[in-house]
Amino acid sequence: MDESIHGVFTGLMAQDKYKQLTAEQQKEAYAFTRDFFHILYEIEKKYTTEIYEPIGLEHDVRKFVRYNMNKALQNLGVDELMFDEEEVNAVVLNGLRTESATHDFFSQKGNSYQKGVVETLRDEDFEFDNLA
Repeated sequence: MDESIHGVFTGLMAQDKYKQLTAEQQKEAYAFTRDFFHILYEIEKKYTTEIYEPIGLEHDVRKFVRYNMNKALQNLGVDELMFDEEEVNAVVLNGLRTESATHDFFSQKGNSYQKGVVETLRDEDFEFDNLA
């Protein structure tokens, strides 16, 4: 949910800026966005193949990449570029669900927004001599 909020907020800010452009500038910005997303997708395809093809996940990861790019474009108020006839793997989408809280080192996801707890580093945190 946290990343979704970031994406929507950033997209709305970009849409406000877009509305302030002249018609010609809007046309150029729209063309740039579409072209740039195609370039990004080509890079992601190569990266995905390199990383995920050896373990048999390339197809599912590419679907998720297209899904994610479509979400970014929706946030910007731009028509989707990547259309999928297949659904994104439910296991992958389950990581985006917000019905229950999950925790990792960097964030907390759940049905409400909560800031992570931060503890100030101390010199003692870097004393590794006494580790068994």
